[in-house]
Amino acid sequence: MKAITFFKGVCMQLACSVALVSVAKAQDLAISNIPQAFRDSADVVKRFEDIRFEVNSPVSTVLKRRYALSILNENGAEYANIKLYFSKLSAIKSLSGILYDANGKEVRKIKGRDFTERSAVGNGNLMDDNRVISYNLLNRTYPYTIVYTYEQDANNSLFYEDWMPVEGDRFAVLQSKFSLVHPTDQPVRYKTFSYTGDPVKTMVKGKESLSWEIKNFRPTELQILSPPHYELFPTLFTGPETFAIEGYTGNMHTWQDFGKFVASLTAGRDQLPERVKGDVHRLTDALPNDKDKIKALYQYLQHNTRYVSIQLGLGGWQPYDAAYVAANSYGDCKALVNYMYSLLREAGISSHYTLVRAGDHASPIITDMPSSQFNHVILAALPKGSQDTVWLECTSQTTPCGYLGSFTCNRDVLLIDPAYGGKLIHTPSYKLTDNLQTRHVQAILKEDDQLQMEVNTVYTGQQQERVHDLISNLPPDKVKEQLNEAFDLSTYDVASFKHTEKDSLVPKIEETLKINVQNYATITGKRLFIQPNVLTKGYRRLPDEIRRFPIKVPFPYLDTDSVQIKLPAGYELEAMPENVALNSKFGSYDAQFKVSDNTITYYRRISHSEGGYPASDYASLRKFYDDIYKADRSRMVFVKKAE
Repeated sequence: MKAITFFKGVCMQLACSVALVSVAKAQDLAISNIPQAFRDSADVVKRFEDIRFEVNSPVSTVLKRRYALSILNENGAEYANIKLYFSKLSAIKSLSGILYDANGKEVRKIKGRDFTERSAVGNGNLMDDNRVISYNLLNRTYPYTIVYTYEQDANNSLFYEDWMPVEGDRFAVLQSKFSLVHPTDQPVRYKTFSYTGDPVKTMVKGKESLSWEIKNFRPTELQILSPPHYELFPTLFTGPETFAIEGYTGNMHTWQDFGKFVASLTAGRDQLPERVKGDVHRLTDALPNDKDKIKALYQYLQHNTRYVSIQLGLGGWQPYDAAYVAANSYGDCKALVNYMYSLLREAGISSHYTLVRAGDHASPIITDMPSSQFNHVILAALPKGSQDTVWLECTSQTTPCGYLGSFTCNRDVLLIDPAYGGKLIHTPSYKLTDNLQTRHVQAILKEDDQLQMEVNTVYTGQQQERVHDLISNLPPDKVKEQLNEAFDLSTYDVASFKHTEKDSLVPKIEETLKINVQNYATITGKRLFIQPNVLTKGYRRLPDEIRRFPIKVPFPYLDTDSVQIKLPAGYELEAMPENVALNSKFGSYDAQFKVSDNTITYYRRISHSEGGYPASDYASLRKFYDDIYKADRSRMVFVKKAE
């Protein structure tokens, strides 16, 4: 599944944020003028930044930007590079840079011939008019300062610029200003996070100017399991009330209004060729209910089409019509969703084009800021006689009917109803009991210290996705290569493997492995040391630090392991770990150890909860993970019986 970007910042049209021209006073860029406290704790210092986004008309905006970054060490070097995107919807009007040394002395100018322009077409993009102009600064003499100035024009008003002055980890800001200038008859909308105060309002040549500014923002180290960037650092999102693009107009007063614009882009694009109409009726007329029909037509889509990216002008927003997909057997997410919608419509089944911000770790959309925050499209099918919505990921040729998975589950999406407009709804979430890994291990430890085992594992829900992608995308020899690198075992070989997929709303994969492990136990003199937890160990350990941010723990799951290891004859138990039982708000963990008839029996169960927690819970979460890490590596000790 591949996302086709719809939202600005990663927008399909790549009318992305770049630019501000500002006439700044000459500034002393010597590194010594940076406060010592900033130099001691930052990798990058933004010396100044001036961004001006000006709306001239519904079909004309101008973005100007001038900024200076002091790169203090190699950890900040990537910020010295620049990459700007453009397409038929936008153009780079000017771009230049100047490099300064540590004393603020000019080293060289960076001009037009220094920049590289190329196509921005990525893998899987069949047609794409996006281009990129970039410059990678090669300078290993630290510290230094780079100043960039550029301007970008756009021939539409759909995409506005956002402001995120703090760009990353250990990133300090001495000064940054953002101005939004617009005609008074073209109102704008905005929302700030982690910013106090109202914008400064002035009139500039008959237009209203709104300005935000921060100064002396100290660098901060990012922390694991934190909320999205915009919830932690000063951020401004902006957008129009009314807009125009490629002859289409719309407004963003409400999600309903924005949905009407999206519906206008899909109107009249659902006409199927007679051949395909015949296929629809041949497949569905004899089926007893809509759910069966949806599944049959979804499989028809998967077998007869493939995903490609199409991003030509408004094509980055508007789907190709159903007849095009039928004739060519390919389409992007928009085109394939529209095609599936058309198939269902021919079968008498209602469905809705649905915008989503996709990605396994995508940040939530801002629900009280209607705007183009989406990068993908899915379909919501509504079978008659059922209260259930059947969600369809139309870009995958292997995903089971009705399963969304980590890419699009558990998030707010915009459902498009041509008669009503847009409506925010939430996609299904997969509960702890949906995301299972249930593993049984039968093993024999040989006299030569080789562990021979048969492993039977059942994966469900989000836990089967990794295995599904593996076996769906790779030939068997490559699957074996991956399996031979998948486990934390010193030297081992997967002698055989088998996977069986069960197609359902919560998909399941059954896996059988035969594995031979060399030198699994440790033998010292007459003692044998062995870890009964062979395959499923916890690896998450959190740093010992003062927690500054709230905690966000994703992905609920339940793992269960039962292991039996037959030992060589002649050993008796000398030491065995005590059973472990951990219970916390973050989940629970149980480990039990037993020896009988020269056989180790080990049982492990961990339930991991999803949720958000205050920073004050960090020490408890860290201890929970540390205790699991330690318990998972417990060893049993056996001693050789006297002859």
